[in-house]
Amino acid sequence: MATKKQCKICKNRIDCPVLQMSDKVGRKFFVKMCISYKGKKKMTKTCTKCEKRFPATLKYFGSEKRVSDGLQAQCRDCCRQGLALYREQHPERIKSYNKKYFGTIKGHLRRIYTGMKQRCNNPEYLRYGDYGGRGIECRFTSDEFVDYVMNILKIDPRVLQIDRINNDGHYEPGNIRFVTVKENANNRRNNIKKVNNGC
Repeated sequence: MATKKQCKICKNRIDCPVLQMSDKVGRKFFVKMCISYKGKKKMTKTCTKCEKRFPATLKYFGSEKRVSDGLQAQCRDCCRQGLALYREQHPERIKSYNKKYFGTIKGHLRRIYTGMKQRCNNPEYLRYGDYGGRGIECRFTSDEFVDYVMNILKIDPRVLQIDRINNDGHYEPGNIRFVTVKENANNRRNNIKKVNNGC
């Protein structure tokens, strides 16, 4: 029988923030939270906007490393609504920012990474059957992907497309490259190579 994970600090198996929160928040916040919540069976947090109480986990609150508990003040639903309202009220500002950010190499790579994740992980995506449906995985995090392309491949990808060297392989170090549209089209599985015998 498989045993549940247990926090080494507070010995809590279910509600411990060390087990539930991402490493992005930082280990020192984990320790502080474990000590502050030690002995409590259920941790809760109140959203500052809707004033509802939720379990203090990443399922209900986004991570925020600048505060002591490592969680945002508003719940995820309120944050989503606020972002949607901002986008509705300031479309030109959003458009200007996107044009400026995604025009950079780093911004362009973030957009490419989002497409990779969609193709591999989202069954609703149009081409999912050709990627995630075949078992193709994206084995990068966003930061790892940007770092790999900028520091290892050392290439400007803004006029190129990402391509897997082995078409049956994953998106992983050593199996990605950036090629022209024509080269990418020639590397499709259904591409038939014709041999000209001098005719």
